Amino acid sequence: MSVAIDIKSVTKIYRPRHHPAITALDHLSLSVPTGQIVGILGAPGAGKTTLIRVLAGLLVPSSGVVRTNGADVARDHEGGRLAAGAVLAGTWNMSWQQSPWETLLANDYSAATADDSGCSFRPLVRARLAFMSALRSEAPTLLLDEPTLGLKESDGAQLLHWIERLTREQGKTVLLATRHLEIIGRHCDRGVLLHQGRIRLDRPAAELASIASDDQYEIRVRGHLDGDWSDWFDGLRIEPIEGGETRLHGPIADQSALHGVLTKIRDSGLPLLSFQRIEPELCDVLGPLLRLGSQPIVSARAG
Repeated sequence: MSVAIDIKSVTKIYRPRHHPAITALDHLSLSVPTGQIVGILGAPGAGKTTLIRVLAGLLVPSSGVVRTNGADVARDHEGGRLAAGAVLAGTWNMSWQQSPWETLLANDYSAATADDSGCSFRPLVRARLAFMSALRSEAPTLLLDEPTLGLKESDGAQLLHWIERLTREQGKTVLLATRHLEIIGRHCDRGVLLHQGRIRLDRPAAELASIASDDQYEIRVRGHLDGDWSDWFDGLRIEPIEGGETRLHGPIADQSALHGVLTKIRDSGLPLLSFQRIEPELCDVLGPLLRLGSQPIVSARAG
């Protein structure tokens, strides 16, 4: 199988004036076969955006080699540009004037809405325009940095299904950077955990998503609790929020454990406002993922 993205021992160090050097990528190596959709999972600051920008040729690595579809991105800027199209985090949400092609394209969407100047579309349509601009190129590889940033949950899900369908139809290779584990589980073939600039885990996407198999819940109570209560509530994360409320969230193994947490809330005299099942947050599953990542990395090559 041919290789679309080949990264060998790439390091990127930022050297801001009057501040210590920051290592954003630390001897990172990654190989992505042609036609695979790979999700790069990481918390803010993990190095996801730096990786996408290096692959897109917008940043030069401090050391190492990056190739997309055979083109050395650092040495062959034109070849790298033709080999990969990129949509960077939030760039679709910028204010811009549509070209005639984009205006015609936008007219295909009944969801389009115009402002007083007739040049603005709602976020989902602007996002689709940005991705279509990347997809319409001949570039066989697509680089996506937080593609659902700034979108409502329903719009983000619709956009991801649309991107996945089009890229699979066209046989493109996709590298998708996100902080949301469920996106990788639903739309990717393979998941790679990036932490402090290093790859800590590389698994089939379904296996990575199964780490968060415990149901995740959000419970809201009236009153103020601080983090010292976390152990009492079975390790749930505790966050004070506006209006004199507190949010408890995290994995709860089963209905018996959920009942135990709710009983503790009642016994503590805290008025229960709501509880609901939610998608897991990276902060809730990062520990188990890193513990799994301490085992030898097994690269996932499944299509």
